[in-house]
Amino acid sequence: MPSLNPIDLSAPLGKKNAAHFLRRTTFGPSRTDIDTFSGYNITQALAVVFEEKPAASPPLDLKTGAPWVNPKRTEANSEGNELMKMTFAWWLDLMMTSGNSIIDRMAWFFHTHFTTIGSRIESGEAIYYQLKLFRHYARGNFKELAKKYAMTMPC
Repeated sequence: MPSLNPIDLSAPLGKKNAAHFLRRTTFGPSRTDIDTFSGYNITQALAVVFEEKPAASPPLDLKTGAPWVNPKRTEANSEGNELMKMTFAWWLDLMMTSGNSIIDRMAWFFHTHFTTIGSRIESGEAIYYQLKLFRHYARGNFKELAKKYAMTMPC
């Protein structure tokens, strides 16, 4: 049964707690990640997952091999539905390669919290900018995200 006793913030997590922590804050931690985090205390572990990372490069259009978001897409780019699929593939790749960062785990939470009706959104651009907003606020203020989302998102 879980305890209500305070935890020692300076004690190492250990393998069990490190695995639990990483499953809640990242996607698919490796054994190496768990072994590394087992030696961290909770403060150190939080510092690692909340560490600032460089912004992700925009998704590429497989038809042109170039980003299609900025500059805006042209006639040479794939159709909208294909771009939406590429956007989700881009995000899945970020999830798999983000390492020990909480950014994409939080973006996933926001994506499920702020629902989007897929039948109304047929724009890869809208999904990309929604994900960019979620990733930007992943380490930030939820209230600010909610305001920004309400003011800018068409979905």
